[in-house]
Amino acid sequence: MNFIALSEDKPFKQILSFLVIMVLSAVVFTGIGGVSAYFIWGSDTLQTLYDYNNPDVVSALKYLQGWNHFGLFLAPALIFGLLSGKGLMNYFNAKKLPALKFFVLAILLLIIANPLIGMLMEWNSAMSLPQWLSGMEEWMRNLEDEAKVATEALIKAENPSQFMANLLVMAVLPALGEEFLFRGFLMRYFSSFIKNIHVNILIVSILFSALHMQFYGFLPRMALGIILGYLYYWTGSIWVPVLVHFINNGAMVLIYYLAETGNIQGNPEEFGNTTSAYLLIANAFILAAGIYWFVRNQNKKTLFDGEVVEENML
Repeated sequence: MNFIALSEDKPFKQILSFLVIMVLSAVVFTGIGGVSAYFIWGSDTLQTLYDYNNPDVVSALKYLQGWNHFGLFLAPALIFGLLSGKGLMNYFNAKKLPALKFFVLAILLLIIANPLIGMLMEWNSAMSLPQWLSGMEEWMRNLEDEAKVATEALIKAENPSQFMANLLVMAVLPALGEEFLFRGFLMRYFSSFIKNIHVNILIVSILFSALHMQFYGFLPRMALGIILGYLYYWTGSIWVPVLVHFINNGAMVLIYYLAETGNIQGNPEEFGNTTSAYLLIANAFILAAGIYWFVRNQNKKTLFDGEVVEENML
């Protein structure tokens, strides 16, 4: 018998419970990160966290980012799942794995979509607001520039240990935390009163992109969220979008590492992009074919029943 079953509450009470859990979790784990960072690096380092030329500052920032991400994304989702009354693994559709072909084809879908997402990035970056919103545009540009400087400082890795630390903080934790929160919790939550799965996926993807607070990367990140949402819907398993999210972030960490160590040339941010209209059109057709395959072979059970269809399982 479950004495606590948060998933059986009314939608308002569910989201309120989740927000309380999120705030408490963020306070606790951010606090643990801050206190332990103080004993590891000392107060002098923590008082100069914008000095990106200081290796100790960069290390401390990565450490704090890991704790913050765990406390804000992954821990709240896991705690809510444990208190859901459905069991942690059932709540997140994580109990069984789809057949290997679903993982392989999901990764291929990401690779095929990457040039199109890159095109969206160029369009989004060129966005210009009306003159009467010039103050807001300047604020958005400044925020974007600051985020870019911080990201480029944190993602640099000159040796394997730094690369592995980046992979953990920038790929493993985001893949688990953001997928369990956005696809695992929010898609299930919205399904309680939004019965159209396509509207559900779109709303969650908008929230997924908006929460990153990078306005000039909003459209490509939303597109990625849509892909991840549909992969969850098509396969009935949280592990497929988790893997694809990890591959997406991990590939960028790897590309920056290879560029930093001189193994590849060029701008890491432009890796995999193309300006060829023919290649983009070809990618669009291949992407459409991949989507058609997933639709034809998708999980036949309701996504939030807690189980997935057996013929798609290992």
